[in-house]
Amino acid sequence: MKKIPLLPGYFRWIGIGLIFLSFVFYLLMQWSESNAFFMDTFVIYSDIPLNSEIVFMKMKRMEMSLTLLLVLLMGGLACIAFARTKIDDEMINHIRLYSWMWSVIAMIGLGIIFSLFIFGLTYLSFSLFFGHVFLVLFIIIFYTNYFRLARGGGAE
Repeated sequence: MKKIPLLPGYFRWIGIGLIFLSFVFYLLMQWSESNAFFMDTFVIYSDIPLNSEIVFMKMKRMEMSLTLLLVLLMGGLACIAFARTKIDDEMINHIRLYSWMWSVIAMIGLGIIFSLFIFGLTYLSFSLFFGHVFLVLFIIIFYTNYFRLARGGGAE
């Protein structure tokens, strides 16, 4: 059996911690007077609307609230999705690949539906969260089948 390279099992807890941290950060952003978090960062390219300056390959003070929130959430979801289970055998690998396949199919369907019926900034917002929704679907499908297998109900 060829092993799938996965993170150690304790990364699941790191992922849960990162997701919890992202929710705390989100709540702090909502409750604070100014929900902007500025930071000096290296910018490869920026053409912010209504800003006459186009920035290319230099340090600039940027608003990083949404960026930090998305990175924390994506890192947490990735840690959970790619963490090894206690028993990683061929059946678990089958469930993992089965879940990956259905996540891809679901996201292709959602992408087609959104491309046909959603326009403007809402479409751009969805495209920002496309990877997040994909990982959430994978985690839901995988752990549903994993726990069903653990109870003896079969994997599919």
